[in-house]
Amino acid sequence: MKRTLLIIGMVALMFHACDQEDCGCSLGPEDFFKSYISYYVDCKGENSMRVQMFIKKINPSTNIIGGSRDYTWRVGETNPNIFSVADGIAMHIHGHEWSVEERPERDTCIFYDTKYDADRKKGFEKYRDLTGDTCFNQVLREPPTTVYAIITPLQHITITADKDFSEEYEAGSDLSGLFTVYFEDPYSVIKNGYRDIENTYKYTEGLPYAQSVVKARLSEANFPERPFIGDEWELFLDVAPEETGTYTFHIKATFVDGTVLEAVAPPVNIQGQMKESR
Repeated sequence: MKRTLLIIGMVALMFHACDQEDCGCSLGPEDFFKSYISYYVDCKGENSMRVQMFIKKINPSTNIIGGSRDYTWRVGETNPNIFSVADGIAMHIHGHEWSVEERPERDTCIFYDTKYDADRKKGFEKYRDLTGDTCFNQVLREPPTTVYAIITPLQHITITADKDFSEEYEAGSDLSGLFTVYFEDPYSVIKNGYRDIENTYKYTEGLPYAQSVVKARLSEANFPERPFIGDEWELFLDVAPEETGTYTFHIKATFVDGTVLEAVAPPVNIQGQMKESR
């Protein structure tokens, strides 16, 4: 009798969750997840956005942008070194507060884990069904990786500096055309059947599951057309200022619903294009 009820429960939930024929939902090991995205997060809090500077070179011959950083410093910290664009001057932006809809189940294509808060589970299921993220059924690497997605798309990100960058870019001018942005795009992975996508990047080499990190000119990223992107964005400076100096960047992230988050990065010493006069 119990076995019959279990089979009926399996069939019912598979029918509810899987929006494609033969989606592959089946009972797997305990470290399997039905959903690829772990958390749906909202970027609404006044202090949601956090920024740190880092120095990291990206090997153009690979599609891996992760790895160790030569230097990292946060707001309130300084780094006395002078860095060139070739060194890999970048900002890491963490864009969410901990107001999240959390994945309430681990391996189940059968039953949900009832220990989770019912409202949070309901919220998670809303976005899970909206993205069609119901048939991942794979293992995330150990220690378990969490995949985040923001529920309100970005409109654009602008960057300004506290002093003139060049004759063309005076203090306060939008410098987004001088930066490259990298961000994770989990929704595209879901839509691609949980498979890797050509011409995109990864944060980590050798992952047992698909990952898509998009590279774009910040001013041309077209964020509104990319729903449910990751909540962390890496911005690499592509063009040096005319003069060597200490620069402080101000970041402003605007979302499609009008929400605006702002943050100031730690100062960074940048080698300019012009040689210092003697």
